[in-house]
Amino acid sequence: MQPNHIAIVLATYTLIMPTSQAFASAEIDRQPQFKDFSSENVPIESKAPLVLNRGTEAWQYRTMIRDRYAATPVNFAGHFVAIHWGCGTPCQQWAFIDAKTGTVYFSNFSTGNGALFHADSALFVSDPPGEELESRSCEIDNITCQLWRGDLVAYYRWTGTTMEKIARPES
Repeated sequence: MQPNHIAIVLATYTLIMPTSQAFASAEIDRQPQFKDFSSENVPIESKAPLVLNRGTEAWQYRTMIRDRYAATPVNFAGHFVAIHWGCGTPCQQWAFIDAKTGTVYFSNFSTGNGALFHADSALFVSDPPGEELESRSCEIDNITCQLWRGDLVAYYRWTGTTMEKIARPES
């Protein structure tokens, strides 16, 4: 990274950090917990075939969805398969596939630093702080990503067809 790029990143970080630090200290007791959004794990002997109709968003990403769905076990909200793929650096686009029906749903947001989620919970934490991520896009040498780790965290509840934002840091 060129020296002038580092200066720009550091200046941006200096402007953004005061608001994110206020969230970290004031909101820590109010963060949603996975146990508060428990989902019953539904035994799935074999995942349903994917529903991929021509002209849909799922059709547009069919190769990625097929590959990831085949390789990923049920990992979210009882009977869903959460998958992601890159949409830039750093950026992940998310899809959620109902393993009982094969229906593909898309998130209404992307993440920049992965997500946290559990098979037995409908809580989805985008861009969380820390190292325990389901996906990692934040490389050690990516200073922008490292500086913003956790600053864009948001909490969503899966409704069965879409994500509903339930909490986000105040800015």
